[in-house]
Amino acid sequence: MPASQRMLPQNVEAELSVLGAIMIKNDAMAQVQDKLRSEDFYREAHRVVYDTMNELVRDSKPIDLLTLEEALRKKGVLEKIGGVGFLTQVANYVPTAANITYHANIVKEKSELRHLIDAATIIAGNAYEGTEDVQDIMDDAEKRIFAVTNEQSADDMDPVHKIVVQTIGHVEKLYEN
Repeated sequence: MPASQRMLPQNVEAELSVLGAIMIKNDAMAQVQDKLRSEDFYREAHRVVYDTMNELVRDSKPIDLLTLEEALRKKGVLEKIGGVGFLTQVANYVPTAANITYHANIVKEKSELRHLIDAATIIAGNAYEGTEDVQDIMDDAEKRIFAVTNEQSADDMDPVHKIVVQTIGHVEKLYEN
């Protein structure tokens, strides 16, 4: 199958399980809040629901079908994500919140794979174009891969050779003193 026809890595069931678990047990949010960002969810509706759940937690409000429905309605996105029917589906998707950490790990792994694919696509494009110096292309590729593993923006990082030169300069100063 050509790469253009491949489906990006995702696990919609794991996403629904995470959201449903939070609706069942609000404390479950604390187990995934530091691990997952809304961008980690593949489906836009899931991102919107997760963001809204975070807002409810931040405002010290409970997360249940009614509070979530009201918050989404106030934001004007309830119908866009599938309405009350979708929220009911989410609420009834899992019988327990016991496996939320496992499901959150699946969501995160799929997100990381999508980010890796994005980085690899850019790297391949830069290599095919060949309009930059090879070392600059390699530095950019390294930054992008490293950014995926560390969830940082590739633009915020310095190339390795620059860091090495700075470190050697610092060591030389220390040696001279």
